[in-house]
Amino acid sequence: MMGITWNDLDFKAKSITINKARTRTGLGPPKSDNGYRKVSMNNELYSQLKIYKAWCIKKKWENSMP
Repeated sequence: MMGITWNDLDFKAKSITINKARTRTGLGPPKSDNGYRKVSMNNELYSQLKIYKAWCIKKKWENSMP
C-alpha cells in the first residue's frame, strides 16, 4: 500500500492500479509483469478513501493559508 498514490485510484471504476513496488531504497517497478494489476475496491474501502481524500484536500488548503 505504500506505493499507491491518488493517481492510482479510479473512483469512477472503483479500482486501484498497482504499478509500483516498495524496495529497500524507495519505490520501483514491480518485479514481474504480474506485479502490474488492477484490483477493485469494495464499497467500504471506496467510502473511506473518499472521506480521507476530502480530509487531505481540506488540510492541504488549510495549511496553505497565511
